[in-house]
Amino acid sequence: MPGQFLTKAEREQLSSFPPHPTEDEIITFFTLTVSDLHLINKRSEDYNRLGCALQLGALRSLGFVPDNLENAPSIIQHFWDRGFCKLSRIKRLKDKENQYFILRIKNNIKIEMFENGNFLIGTGEEQVEVRMVIFCDLENEDKSEFRLVSNLPVTGEQGVSNQEIGEYYCSCRQIELLWKFLKMHLKLDKLITKKRCDPGEVSSPRERAPRDPNGIAIQIYSCLIADVILKLVRIPKEFGKKTLDKLWYLQAFMSEKISYVHWFEELIIQH
Repeated sequence: MPGQFLTKAEREQLSSFPPHPTEDEIITFFTLTVSDLHLINKRSEDYNRLGCALQLGALRSLGFVPDNLENAPSIIQHFWDRGFCKLSRIKRLKDKENQYFILRIKNNIKIEMFENGNFLIGTGEEQVEVRMVIFCDLENEDKSEFRLVSNLPVTGEQGVSNQEIGEYYCSCRQIELLWKFLKMHLKLDKLITKKRCDPGEVSSPRERAPRDPNGIAIQIYSCLIADVILKLVRIPKEFGKKTLDKLWYLQAFMSEKISYVHWFEELIIQH
């Protein structure tokens, strides 16, 4: 009688996602490239795009696509700042299985600590018991206090410490601070680029065409390069010291010259 080399459980394990991928594995195999996004954005619905992204990551990670994508390992799927802080949203997130979240709540929300280490937040019928991490940003002048609620496990193989939750939040907040810098200081408040769509990709004239990742990257790098140039360029003191003063001076200087190469060389030689 022929025997089986592997048990059923072993075959299922080899034909599915690893239960606990490392952070390096997630970054290496599931970071989407520009060509990946181009392929994914051709799908019509959000769940189709999500499934396509999972398939691409699985193909790079495992060498094949598992039959059941629902067994993909759980990761943080929701990450919100104070503007999205609603107790009703926290309740809904807690009721969902295999979905983790980190959400910063406002400091004026009433909190009460239990003996088990959890906190009761809110008042009245909207009260909800959650895990909370509280820390201060000592590098900031105002020593801001951060209150983060999460349903990430404390113990076990997937346990996440309070320090790690704080580090997750700070890492994602750097992205937010970058966009804040781009919008407030470099005035990048509008993305003018759009992707060229094939016939049939946009179903109606009212449907907005998707953004082109290459175009967005070009806009961001252009603003950053312009900011660096303005910081390095020196202009006569009587025209001012601020970045905006430098920009006005350069605009006036450029209007007198035909060739950008000539005016830039002259500007460097003079100053």
